[in-house]
Amino acid sequence: MDIQPISTKDLRQDLPNIKAQLLAGQSFFWIDRSKPVGIIQPLPQRKKALSKKQQLEEYEKYIEKIAGGINSKKQLSPKQLNRFIDERYEKI
Repeated sequence: MDIQPISTKDLRQDLPNIKAQLLAGQSFFWIDRSKPVGIIQPLPQRKKALSKKQQLEEYEKYIEKIAGGINSKKQLSPKQLNRFIDERYEKI
């Protein structure tokens, strides 16, 4: 779709319709008092839902990130990780 000119008055009077067009992918060239103001564009599409495998990979990356310097031969769940950290700090 090409960019459609739109005035401030149009924005005020017909915002719900303009919002629907924006969500449908229409871009607008905003004009206020015969002067160009900017371009109103729809946001890029959101990420599609992750598959179970992708969710598991994301979860594992998250656990590795919050685990910091903890070395473990197996992946720790958040509950196990919290218990491990609590035990470590009780010794101090």
